[in-house]
Amino acid sequence: MTATINYFSGTGNSLYGARTIAENLGECTIQSIPELMRSGHQIVCPPGTVGIVCPVYSLGVPLIVADFVKNADLSAAEYVFVILTYGAYPGAVEDMIYNIMEAAGRAPDYVTKVKMADNYLPVFNPPTGEKLESLMRSARQGFEVAAHEIHEKQKKVPHSFFIHKLMGRIVYRSMKGDALDKDFYIDPTCNGCGTCEKVCPVNNITIEQERPVWHHHCESCFACIHHCPTKAIQYGSKTRGKGRYRNPEVSLKDLMRKS
Repeated sequence: MTATINYFSGTGNSLYGARTIAENLGECTIQSIPELMRSGHQIVCPPGTVGIVCPVYSLGVPLIVADFVKNADLSAAEYVFVILTYGAYPGAVEDMIYNIMEAAGRAPDYVTKVKMADNYLPVFNPPTGEKLESLMRSARQGFEVAAHEIHEKQKKVPHSFFIHKLMGRIVYRSMKGDALDKDFYIDPTCNGCGTCEKVCPVNNITIEQERPVWHHHCESCFACIHHCPTKAIQYGSKTRGKGRYRNPEVSLKDLMRKS
């Protein structure tokens, strides 16, 4: 099967998912959604199978993914699928992405979700050891099942209960606004290495006087805080002393911006 897979990933979970789907489908092209959006060119998806793999943020779709869907031309795609990676609770995100894409002119044929390690540091401490290994095994199985169903061009349209949709709408409102990064700060261990600037998928961070500065168009992917080599970046009062996370099958280089 020839397929184009577009992904967005802050800590590597969705990139791992995109790669696992590609391995199981065969001939695939994997593309970074932030890089496509930064190019400034019209995004025209090719004929054949087109996929989107992305995480769930605040029970909803990352803002950049919603913008991608609204701006991409999917008219030539014969089959469209969406894989959503989540940690604790996904809400009604499957319905949300379906409705966004339908309103943009091309509803997906297949939507599913795969549970992975939750790494939203203000609430969770990322799993390690056997718990992480178990989550990785389960996630791989989930991606392999999805790949089989996609290869068979199965139809899978989501239908969530009203309460899940209501909760999703309430929580997702926190994603709106231009100050999603207002609670980031650095402690004295910052060495000005610039890793945070390089891993930010939306160019929201610059290094000024050897210190990171956030510019208020944050996606809340937390790539900066997770990949800081000295753990110098904090968020509010609830991240000190907590672990940091990167998908064990994804390298730091994989997550650094190419452009």
